[in-house]
Amino acid sequence: MALPRAVIATASASRGISLPGAVTIADGEEEFSRAVVSLLKDSALRQKTAIAGRQAIETVYDWATLASRYENVYYGLLNN
Repeated sequence: MALPRAVIATASASRGISLPGAVTIADGEEEFSRAVVSLLKDSALRQKTAIAGRQAIETVYDWATLASRYENVYYGLLNN
C-alpha cells in the first residue's frame, strides 16, 4: 500500500488493521480471483484503492504517528 498499489487480502489477513476502502477483502479462491480480475479491468477502481491505501499508511501507520502513540503509552506506564 505504501507504494501505492491496490491490495487484496482475506478477512483473516486484514483483521486488526483499520483501512476501510484501502483493501479489497476477498475470501476463497473464486472470490479472490474475481477481485483480482475486477481490479485489473477497472483502472479507476484500482487507482482509487491504491490512493486510499497510501493515504491510510500516511495518516494511520506513519512512523512518527506510531512512535508518538507508543511514547504516550510508555510515559503513561512510567507515571503510574
